[in-house]
Amino acid sequence: MISEELGTGQWRHKVYSPHVIMLEIQAANGTLGIINVYNPPDNGPRIRMWSQIERALKEAKGEVILLGDFNAHHPVWGGGHVRREPEAIHLLQETQRRGLHLITPRGEAT
Repeated sequence: MISEELGTGQWRHKVYSPHVIMLEIQAANGTLGIINVYNPPDNGPRIRMWSQIERALKEAKGEVILLGDFNAHHPVWGGGHVRREPEAIHLLQETQRRGLHLITPRGEAT
């Protein structure tokens, strides 16, 4: 949902798949791209939605927030008691490579 206080010229959305969507908001100090993801559970070595996420990241202008339900568990965001899953390792490597940083405190339940 978008506030009615934002004019229609201040935001746009783009759907990359039923599970990946980006909302771009034009603010006075620049553009914010919010990429929302639902990654269906899988036991594969990579995030299933990664190709769509990658497209959204490449097209995003300004600052980026990548969020959603990745169904990928890792101690970095789940705490020391959580095991590393292959998809989570892939997600961590790809986000670090792009200079993205986890903003929730380490180990905080998500």
